[in-house]
Amino acid sequence: MITIARVVGAHGLKGELALALESDVIERFTPPLAVQLDTEPEAAALITAFRRHGRLALARLEGIGGRDQAEALIGRRLMVADQERWPLPEGRFYVDDLVGMAVTAVDGRPLGQVRRIWPGVAHDLLELDGGQLVPMVRAWLTVDLAAGHIQLCRALEAESDRED
Repeated sequence: MITIARVVGAHGLKGELALALESDVIERFTPPLAVQLDTEPEAAALITAFRRHGRLALARLEGIGGRDQAEALIGRRLMVADQERWPLPEGRFYVDDLVGMAVTAVDGRPLGQVRRIWPGVAHDLLELDGGQLVPMVRAWLTVDLAAGHIQLCRALEAESDRED
């Protein structure tokens, strides 16, 4: 399963959901769209209405008719099956594909494997199995999907750790 959006709030009184999108392909949200809430098979839902609203999107799910029901879904992820991924242009990848990849430093030293991706405002963060957070900045990383490997292109030490 891949995450396409996260429920971040309720909008209005009739059960509309405020969504933070995790997909750049807006067309994929065209109703009706079958989704799952998180990875629970029994939590299937159907998006019946969708529209952009500033930096967020607003959606209606079948069976959600009031604000209380919508608020109960805050924090949940809307997911679709892996085989429903949209094809990406060359050089692009799905962030979920990075989980489990080995990460090495500029000097080739192994840093660990990607355990989780934390969404961020400016950029996402890769959490490695040792707890280290690595900024996911295109200019700082080389991602080789075929090899399952991420190479840092820049040292990430703190300014205070550097010797002048």
